[in-house]
Amino acid sequence: MPPIHLSTISPVVANPDRPSQFQLRRSRTVESPVQQRSLFASQVDNVARREVEWFFASDAATDAASQDARARIAAWLGALSYAEQQTLALRYDPFPCPYSLEEHFEEGGFALALSLAFAGTWRPCGHPRHTKERVASDHLEAAVQQHGPRILRHLKRRAQADFDAALRAYAHARGRAPSVLPAVES
Repeated sequence: MPPIHLSTISPVVANPDRPSQFQLRRSRTVESPVQQRSLFASQVDNVARREVEWFFASDAATDAASQDARARIAAWLGALSYAEQQTLALRYDPFPCPYSLEEHFEEGGFALALSLAFAGTWRPCGHPRHTKERVASDHLEAAVQQHGPRILRHLKRRAQADFDAALRAYAHARGRAPSVLPAVES
């Protein structure tokens, strides 16, 4: 649907030598409600974070809007490097956090932090869980009990920095396109 053009009239004197009552101004374009604007630069990071979280943390819905949104987000994720894709996937990986470490990883990201601490033994997302991951989790838990939670500071900072960098890369790949998330029905 093409945009609708409206001409506005205002009571301004057009020519001081020959006064008239009205002057026509340039027409302005009014967008129809169906058209969507591109995002402002300040909105891109927030929308990117919501899309990535929805993609990795929600169940796959069968409706057409959700499938289309998943396909578009997957295409944007496909433009990222393998390390960035793994960082985003690990951030939302539901790998169980030991009870004693839950307070340090309340917002999630235990699998990402664990993969950074034991990079040589970690398997990529989607592979079945094996004993190596469990052993790495036990080692980290024992280290925290022995040395205190301060040893997690660097690990958590590094995990957050990697996640932020991967999220920025996703935001750059998606650009300023409108959000593709399906509308939530109440």
